[in-house]
Amino acid sequence: MNLKPKPPKKINSAVKKLVKELGISDRKPKYLKYIHKNNNYKLGYCFNNCENEISVNGGEAVYGWLIWESKKQQFIEAEFHCVLKENGELIDITPCDSIIETEVLFIEDTSRDSGRMDSENWYSWSNLKMINGNVVEESRKLRVEEIDAINSKLHYI
Repeated sequence: MNLKPKPPKKINSAVKKLVKELGISDRKPKYLKYIHKNNNYKLGYCFNNCENEISVNGGEAVYGWLIWESKKQQFIEAEFHCVLKENGELIDITPCDSIIETEVLFIEDTSRDSGRMDSENWYSWSNLKMINGNVVEESRKLRVEEIDAINSKLHYI
């Protein structure tokens, strides 16, 4: 199956079912703007990108899930992610390579371990994937180990 998921155009029944599967009942998904902050911010390094931005310009890291959908294939996915809270507004500062988006769909998750474990490791979660309303891949707790400036390694906890 050739999937090219994008942010859902609206908060539909598939999005609501995905959020229910995540067990997040105290938050609602929100559309956030992508704002380019720095040419050195890397795809797939949202934790580092936010940490670096906060150390230079302030703000707060907010952890949660990006929601991606391929409506034609009835596929929906939640990707654990970090965004920046700046002047009270949530923004995404991490580039995405699969599509060029100016908005993403994000839901904050305060119920899971997230952020720095120590100087070389992060708490994270694997993607939750659903097809036709059924879970095909559950989210699992991860430890992301920073190997060097370019590489990292995932470990299931």
